[in-house]
This record gives sequence, C-alpha cells and structure tokens, in this order.
Amino acid sequence: MCEADRMSRWDRRVLWAAVVLNLVLLGAYVFVAYQVGFNSDSATSGSLFPPGFYFSRDLWILNGHLVILLVAPFVGYGFLAHAVNGAVLSVLLLVGLWRLLLYLEISRAIRALVLLACSTAFSPEWAEHMFGQTSYGYVCLLLVWTLLASGKYLIDGRPERRHAIVAVAVFLLAGLNGTRGVLTYAMPVAIGVLGSAWWTGAARPTRRMLVCGAALVAGLLVKYVLVSRLVFTPATESFAAWTSPPPIWGTSALIGIFGVLPDRPVLATAGNVLLYGLRFLFFVSVLAGNVAAASLLIRGTRPRVTFALLFHFTLAMSIWYSLFAVSELAGQPRYLIPAVFTGLIAAAIALERWNALVLRGRVLVPASALVALSWVGYIQPAVNAAEARGLGHLPPLSPLVEYLEGHDIRYGYATFWNSAVVTVLSNDSVRVRQILLDNGIPVPFRHLADKRWYGGEPSGPTALILESATEAPAFEAARASGGIDPPDQVVDVDRFRLYLYPKNVFTRLGTWQKENLEAGLTRQASFEPRWLLTQPGVGHLVGGVLVATEGESRPGYLAYGPYAQLARGEYEFAVDVEVSGRAGRTPNGAFWDVAADRGHRVLAQAPINGSGRSVLSRVLAIDASAARSPLETRVFFDGSGTLRLFGSRITRVGGGR
Repeated sequence: MCEADRMSRWDRRVLWAAVVLNLVLLGAYVFVAYQVGFNSDSATSGSLFPPGFYFSRDLWILNGHLVILLVAPFVGYGFLAHAVNGAVLSVLLLVGLWRLLLYLEISRAIRALVLLACSTAFSPEWAEHMFGQTSYGYVCLLLVWTLLASGKYLIDGRPERRHAIVAVAVFLLAGLNGTRGVLTYAMPVAIGVLGSAWWTGAARPTRRMLVCGAALVAGLLVKYVLVSRLVFTPATESFAAWTSPPPIWGTSALIGIFGVLPDRPVLATAGNVLLYGLRFLFFVSVLAGNVAAASLLIRGTRPRVTFALLFHFTLAMSIWYSLFAVSELAGQPRYLIPAVFTGLIAAAIALERWNALVLRGRVLVPASALVALSWVGYIQPAVNAAEARGLGHLPPLSPLVEYLEGHDIRYGYATFWNSAVVTVLSNDSVRVRQILLDNGIPVPFRHLADKRWYGGEPSGPTALILESATEAPAFEAARASGGIDPPDQVVDVDRFRLYLYPKNVFTRLGTWQKENLEAGLTRQASFEPRWLLTQPGVGHLVGGVLVATEGESRPGYLAYGPYAQLARGEYEFAVDVEVSGRAGRTPNGAFWDVAADRGHRVLAQAPINGSGRSVLSRVLAIDASAARSPLETRVFFDGSGTLRLFGSRITRVGGGR
C-alpha cells in the first residue's frame, strides 16, 4: 500500500465520526420523517416499515438504488430496503472519498472540511437526496471508486482490484437512467482519465490506455443491454430521448438556474429575486471554481492531482449540460449535488496550492463561505420544499379533512402529496388514494403507495379532490362523464374543489382498468368503445358503439388501442363485434389483430367472418420482447357492409404474479 493511502488513527476517527453523523441524519429523515411526510398511515402510529408499503411493482423505477437490488428479495421493495440502501451507500461514499483525498495527498484540515461537507452535516434533506430515494449520491460513489481504480492503474501503474470491483458493481447495478448513466460515466472516463493521462505524460497511448478504453466501451455496451432488456416500464418508450444529450439550445443556463420556464415563472414575485440570485451565484461558483482551480493547477503539479481535477471538471460539465431536459432544475437543487461534490474536491486541491495562507484563512474562511452558500443553495430550498409538503402541509388540509369526516366520506382520490397527508391526518378514517390527471382524466398513481389501498374497491361515497386553482381546471369533467356517472355534487372547501360521487365510479374508466391490469391488481380489463381510438373517417360512436358502414366509412381501423404495458404471461385478447350486410366480403376482408410496437409488429391476426354478433378471442403468450412494447387490439373495416364494435377485453389467464 502506498504511504499516501495509509490511514492514521486520526484519519480513522474523523472518517467514522463523519459516517456516524451522516447515518444519524439519514436515519432521522428516512426512517421517520420521510415515511410520515409521504403517506404511510401506519408510520404515524409508530409502526415503521409496514410490509405492504412498496415503491412500485417495477423495480427499475429506483434508479441509483444499488443496495435495494441486493436486499429487496429479503425485505421487499419498501422503506426498509430504502433505508438500508441509504446507509450502505453513504458509508461506501465517505470511505471512498476519504481514500481519494489520501491518494491526492490533501492535508488533514482540508480533508476534514471536504468530508464534513459531503457527510451531509449541513442538511438532513441533503442526506436524503444523496443516499435516499433520489439517490444522486451514486454518481459521486461511481466517481470516487472509478477514479481510485483508474488513477492508480494509469498514473501509478498499480492495478487496484478492490477499487475496480466496487466501481464495476456500482456501474452495473446503479444508475439505469439513460442520460445520467451514460453522460456521467462516459465523458469523465473518456476525457478525464485518458485525456489527463496523456496530458501529463504519466501514461502514454500504451496498453494501459487501451485497456481503459476497451473497458469503457464494454461497460457502455453492458449498460445498454441492461437498460434495453431489463427495463419493463412504460418509461422505456422515452429511453432513446434520455440517452441522447439534450440540445444545448433547448434551454439556456440562466433559464435553467433561475427556473424561468414556461410552466414555472418563479420570478413573478419580487421576493424570489434575491433568493434565486444568490442561488445563481452559488451554482456558477461551483462550476467556475473548477475552471479556476484547473487554471491554477494545470502546470507543474502532481500528475495524480491534474488527473483528478480534469476528471472532476469534465464530470461537472457533463452533468450540467445533461440537465437541460429537466424542467425542474431550479426547484430541485439535488440535481447539482455531484457538481457541488466536484467543486469541493477542486477547492480542496486549490487550497493546497495556497501555501502562503495561514491555516485560519485556508479553513475557516472557505468553511464559512461554504456554509453560507449551502444555506442559499440547499437548506433554504429544502425547507421550502418541506413546508410545501409533508408535515408542513397538514394545517392547510385540516378544513378538508374535517369536511370529509363530517360528511362521512371515507374514500377519495387526490394527487400525490394531498392524498398522503389527508390519509395521515385523518388517522385512516378517510382513505385517499393517489391519482394523476392524464389528459384531464384521473388515472391511478401507485408510486409510494400501499398495495392494500388499491387491493379492494371502495363501496361508499367517494370524493375526487383537486386543488381549485391548478388541478380543477385541468379536469375534463365532460370527457370523464362519458365513461362514468356525473358527480352528485361539486363543493369548494378551502382551496380545494370536491367532486362527490355516491360510489366509486372511477374503476369503470378504461384508463383505470388498463392501469390495474398492468400493475397486476386485476386479471381482466374491459374497454368500452369510447375509450378506444379510431382512424379518421372510419368509425363513429352511435349509442356507445363504434360503427363503420359501407358508403359512409372508408376502409381502415375501426378501433385500436389501448396501449397496455403487460408483464410476461398468457393473456386472452377478445373483441365483441357484429357483422351485417356484406361486411368482410372484400378480397382482403375485415379482420382483427393484436399488435406491438405501435402497430409495426403483429403478434396474431384472424378474419372477421359470418354475420351477427360474436365474441372473437385469442390466447397469446407474451414474452420478454413483447412485454417491453405497448400492446393493442385492432379491428379493421374493409369497406363493405356494416361492422360494429361493442368493446374489447384483455384477460390474464396464466403466469400470474
């Protein structure tokens, strides 16, 4: 072991003090406040980690949760796995960071300062962003261990198998998000490792550089295979967009930082100008600090320091420019956590060069500035976010809960945070489930929801709860009423608008049934014609039935959809049709089929023959390739006679969860 890598007793004490501090803060947030702040009704009664609580039946929604992949088979995909993941990731990151600082031969005082900042001492919510549900610390984790392994191999010629194993494990098991997975790994390694090794002359284009280059290419190929073959979510459709760097011209840096986006004019009030102005200076200082440190150190410094500096600099740049597609950049300071991390490392290296300064100037002044900037950039926004949700959201919702309880309305649907807090505040006397408004129609939203909330159907009066100013105008009551009964009453309570129904009518929505089938909560989904799509000029609704008539309708698809993302298994696809006149008598004939890839791949097809009304069905085995594509049932009208469609149905008949 190199002398610079050897830990003294002081090193161990400082390291484990930071680890304990981080775990305490992380535990306070994730173990308790995070559960209550979301929607674990059992957490308010002291029962943490309820077994029925889960993130999603889809494991891959947890981007960056390295340890969850390993512990979930034993403890489930709930809060316990979430907390264990945060604890293990935080220890791995802090240990790796300390070893990296030792490798760079940074002094004790500067090492302690950097470790203190990165141990989340400034904000418990930063701990959550680093190691918890959002888990952006995995980028830093990957950075540290990759830098240790590749740096010692390229610069010093010493293969470090331990560091390489950790780096490979993090890379393969974490960060399946396309943009952050590719850009935050490919650019730093390709430019930082190979470029700086060539720049300093520490490693010429020899076998070691070829090995690193081959490892990079192989790693990216493996990552692509993992993402393309193991991700079975509807989000897979947008994978291609996320794996391509968003265009720089899409949004300028100033717009991204200030948050002056079309849907989020945060500078509309003068009170936000100072806050966002200071945050702007904070973000710029993080990136400019890397540039300044690079200019100070690029000449005449140790190869390993130049190597680390360029590595971090390219990482910060790649992260920065990969975030232009994120519309919530200004409201989500966690996105820049890796950039802050790189800025701290660059600042530590720069401080080492300022030998003329006394210890007080080298440590206390930067530490004070760091605390002040952290308050502006992280703590205050985190406080604002906490007040806008969770426990800070309880008092404004009290009138709403009192109204629901007073009118014996025990069931409801509301958007994410409102559903969580109402249920917690009412002590489960009112059970409000999470929904999203998809094109003005309520659809289930089970992210961070208890399975039992969707396991059974409420049988009593039900309320749709929407915020009057923002959500109610987006609710297309007329379109929704086409598939469900209109509300008995519409009531305004405080800042909410309540649509009151005598019973739960939302499960009759085609979108709702599709979501339940995809989630494995039901085995059958039926779709009325009103919820299916039809090609222009082919079909029209008559009394709730899709009809295509010779002479009035052109040949084409009378109906297609819904685009259901099904798990692997056996499914029965069925259509309820009626044929009259000469329907289906043309050479090509009318037919129905089951297709994937937006109709580009037909899985099964059958003619529509005879006359009268009948239910046509076909059982298909949906394999892994088909499960990754939205499936649809289509009915084709050939232009002859009259063809009526009364609905379609998908039933899971085998391979159940």
